[in-house]
Amino acid sequence: MRSSKSIMTGVAVLAALALPMVAGADTNKLVVRNAGDTANALVVTDGGKIGINVTPTYMLHLIGSGDATTGAGIFALTGRTSVSSSDSPGFSFMRNNVSSVNGGLPRAGDRLGYFGFGSFISGGYKWLTNIAVFAESNANTSGAPTYLTFSTSGNALTASEQMRITSAGNVGIGTTAPKSKLHVTGIVEYVDNAAAAAAGLTAGAIYRTGDVLKIVH
Repeated sequence: MRSSKSIMTGVAVLAALALPMVAGADTNKLVVRNAGDTANALVVTDGGKIGINVTPTYMLHLIGSGDATTGAGIFALTGRTSVSSSDSPGFSFMRNNVSSVNGGLPRAGDRLGYFGFGSFISGGYKWLTNIAVFAESNANTSGAPTYLTFSTSGNALTASEQMRITSAGNVGIGTTAPKSKLHVTGIVEYVDNAAAAAAGLTAGAIYRTGDVLKIVH
């Protein structure tokens, strides 16, 4: 007697085969249409790229059923943990270069991975905010120091770095080369609390008078 697991697997396979499949316009492309045959549900290109609800421009490219304003989640990652407290779902980003470049290891300034956030504006994707990790110096078999950056956009449609955490644990705000555990540049200067408040700073904001740091109260 077949197990229920085998029966369910067979049903899933038959359901997948029931979806209409057509040859795509590009060589060796597989296109799976939705049940109503009104749009592509899955696209696999001859370059190995996979797209869900989109013809992919990345190795794995997913788009939800609505536009960017719907707020619908399109990706979920769950998992059952084992006995180890370190077991959990997660994302991993790994980078290696070709063997002729630093022995295949990351070089100083190479980006190891990032999360990008943005919007489709004026016919193209604009990356407005990102969190990224870079190699701080050339990696070797003994060590691979890294730094973490946080970038945001203002009125422009490109992100610029606002904060960095170095391999030494130094945090820089307004500087890409923090020399202490907290290194902040660009703190505004006012003669006193009244002047700071008049300029729009509210309670708890930091300003300086000369070399003295102060807090608006």
